[in-house]
Amino acid sequence: MSTYDDTRRAWDDASSKHVREYAELLEQARIARLLPVEDELLRPLIGDAEVLHPQSGHGLDDHALLRLGARSVRGLDYSLTAVSAAQRRADELGVPCRYEVAELPDTGLPGQIADLVYTGKGALIWMEDLDAWAAEMHRLLRPGGHLFEYS
Repeated sequence: MSTYDDTRRAWDDASSKHVREYAELLEQARIARLLPVEDELLRPLIGDAEVLHPQSGHGLDDHALLRLGARSVRGLDYSLTAVSAAQRRADELGVPCRYEVAELPDTGLPGQIADLVYTGKGALIWMEDLDAWAAEMHRLLRPGGHLFEYS
């Protein structure tokens, strides 16, 4: 068993919390909001944006981004468990969120697909190669797009 396999299994095990707490997270998704400072900073950038959210985890921030005015959100996460639970919530609530498994920094996505890349709190500490991550996010942004990270 490789370190990669061990890490993937550990991340899926940790993300099983998103399944165990599904009902609670579903209710939170219905009213999710970003931090007030994030709302203030993102409001001028988000109008009808297609948002990419790498390291999306449980996806609650994605519901908040939609509430703020995003047209759609595509969440990426390392864990199939997290992706599956987040997609189930989005489907159940009928919101324009799609979730995919991706091992960053290489997403495998076509370029220029997002108007905004949003990273949640505490996501970047997991990146071994932040330069490669930033280059990939830049590649995914449309001209004039924005990268938002709040720590």
